[in-house]
Amino acid sequence: EIAEVTGVQTCALPIYQIVLVTMGALKQYTVHSYDENCLDEIDIGVQGQLPPGAVMAPQKRAPSPVACQFPSAKQSVSRTLEWLAPPNYGGNVSEICFTATDVKGSCYGAGKVDVSVKCVTFKVLRCKYSVGGEHQIAEVARLFGTDWLQIWKQNPGIVHPDYILFSGQALDIGRLYTVSASDNLHTLAKRYGTPLDMLYQLNHDLGGEPFVAEGFELCVIPNSCKGEDESMYEGVAELRVYQCMGGGTNDGAVYPSLQACRESCSLTGGSCSSLSTVT
Repeated sequence: EIAEVTGVQTCALPIYQIVLVTMGALKQYTVHSYDENCLDEIDIGVQGQLPPGAVMAPQKRAPSPVACQFPSAKQSVSRTLEWLAPPNYGGNVSEICFTATDVKGSCYGAGKVDVSVKCVTFKVLRCKYSVGGEHQIAEVARLFGTDWLQIWKQNPGIVHPDYILFSGQALDIGRLYTVSASDNLHTLAKRYGTPLDMLYQLNHDLGGEPFVAEGFELCVIPNSCKGEDESMYEGVAELRVYQCMGGGTNDGAVYPSLQACRESCSLTGGSCSSLSTVT
């Protein structure tokens, strides 16, 4: 992926962008910057610290969109970020701000140093791992503290567990679970038969905190031998109703079926939300 940090003379405002990263796969992100003053030179750098495993490759000369008869050696340059996200970084969100600095000063010769900044958010995919060489499922399973049966089950496209995986092949290493209002990490760990430390390892953005918000997508590797035999709703009757949201005079009204809710709520510009209670 390539991004331009242009307009060094005019100090461009930060640009928001999200780049997806897969654990185990080398992500390369190239920044290109040029100066409209053909005699000026540019250095590309970063603000703050890079995440573990990330490095900036040496700066290189790059083609310039500006027609220069005698350009300086660094009038147009590029530099590449290389990041191999570790196996315990699923769910991590890192913002990296690239800088392009005019080391010669402004085009008017005033000696002013101009800087342009481009901030990019790198988001590591949860429950995804890319094989970095000729490995088998069992080797990948050991990285995540599980067994080959769990990994093979999550990847039905792999017809035989002993086949050699090709470099760059992406595997699902667990299941994504959407946290409900009644959930907490301790009960989830018990329910799925996985250590609490494993949940933290699979979900870097939990940050070791004991709480998890409703709606959070959690990566889980279930252990059928240690998990709970029954669902928390086993033997419990559930009554599902539908509520009109933002529907003017019908706002907050409850209906016994989705069809009835839509027929009434849509007339006043609202939408229907599912509710459930146990009896």
